[in-house]
Amino acid sequence: MFLPLSTEKKTVQRWPIVTATITIICLLLLIVTNTVMALQRREILELLMKKFEIESKYMFDEGLGAISSKEAYDKFEERMRAGEIIDKDSREYKIWEEVDSEYRKKTTSTIFHVLGFIPSKFWRVHTLFTSVLVHGGVVHFLGNMWFLWLLGCNIEDIWGRRNFLLFFFAAGIVATFLHSLINFGSEVPTIGASGAIAGVMGAFMIRNYKTKIKFFYFLYPHPALMGTVLVPAWVAMGLYLLFDLFYGVVSFGRATGTAYWAHVGGFVAGIGTAVAFKAKGIEEKYITPKLEEGIEAVKVSPLMDRAFKEREKGNFEKAVKLLEQLTSQQPENVDAYREMANIHTTINNPDKAADAFTKVIQLSLKKGEQEAALNTYYEMKMRNIPQPERPEALYGLAGALYRKGRVEEALQMYQQLIKQFPDSTVASKGVLKCATVFGERNQHELAMSAYQYLLSRYPDIEWKDMVVSEIESLKRKMSKENK
Repeated sequence: MFLPLSTEKKTVQRWPIVTATITIICLLLLIVTNTVMALQRREILELLMKKFEIESKYMFDEGLGAISSKEAYDKFEERMRAGEIIDKDSREYKIWEEVDSEYRKKTTSTIFHVLGFIPSKFWRVHTLFTSVLVHGGVVHFLGNMWFLWLLGCNIEDIWGRRNFLLFFFAAGIVATFLHSLINFGSEVPTIGASGAIAGVMGAFMIRNYKTKIKFFYFLYPHPALMGTVLVPAWVAMGLYLLFDLFYGVVSFGRATGTAYWAHVGGFVAGIGTAVAFKAKGIEEKYITPKLEEGIEAVKVSPLMDRAFKEREKGNFEKAVKLLEQLTSQQPENVDAYREMANIHTTINNPDKAADAFTKVIQLSLKKGEQEAALNTYYEMKMRNIPQPERPEALYGLAGALYRKGRVEEALQMYQQLIKQFPDSTVASKGVLKCATVFGERNQHELAMSAYQYLLSRYPDIEWKDMVVSEIESLKRKMSKENK
């Protein structure tokens, strides 16, 4: 037995979110599908027992009692269905036929038949994806997920999350395609991520060919032959590929419990992708520069590091000066502003803390991180920090609250904006939004008041015609309601 334990490259620059998500989805599907399958197996077994109860009366007469081969039983069933063993007009045949029909229906409509890829039903395109995420049992799941975690984290880190996700499913599709070509017309569902993971193994084999993988080995029944060994990736993955090729050829044309040719297809996809990336310089030209941009944003700069150290020593003023220097160089560094806000809160300087927190909110909204902006806003409230003093921040927060379905809070925020900053460039937009929300809630009088206030307070707004049109529409609605 050979079991991979770890690789030399154990650290990554980005969290393996895609690898972890695939693992979690596979785990959830394992629980659901195996629970459903257990119930379906019970139903199938009950039907099989009913079939056998009838068939056993005739098996011995047909000389099949001592024959356990599938071929012999298939011939027996063919004769049963043809009415050669039991008269088709008999009551017993009708019962057997009904049970047999239900049995065949149940055995070909299990949860694995629904979610797995069946070569004879290749037009069910969605199963190209669902089949990759479904596993037949705990051992199947654990084996696949261990290889995925061991190697997938590294490939995801190198190629990026989106590229890795696309590659993973593309490798799975290629694996399924080759398996289907070899087993064309088969009605046996193919399930499991092993084909896609073989793609990851193939990519690792080329991209990190020098990386050593630690294996635990145990050669039964010789307990002395047990230990660990380091093997270069190209050797280890190459042996896995040869293993699948050998057993794929040996078992060619015969049904097996393992889709060896799917593994081979996955390997081909992974090796081909990695070789193409290397030959065309895709990784160096396109992938790495793009990923480095993201990494730069999360790297702790020397100034930030010095600020942390000064803060730990209690030198808060020095820490703030370092952070101000950093934000002058990197005006969109959210972490620097957040740290500044925390320090000002600690030294009881609420106004400056409010300015820093507000900057965090604005930057979060600019990046589309609405939840982060709202969390910062609630943190300010919880820590008794004055509310944001910038109208754009209030307008953005109100919009975020509205999109999250917190309509009442959004209205309060818009009203705070209008009251606190009536002459700001976004105040008129706040009034318009209030009017729109009131209209959506059929609060026509409130909507009318808001629209009329909008025209009187901001007569030069560019969407004046639209507001006038809305007022006329509201008048008609209110007129109908009063009749």
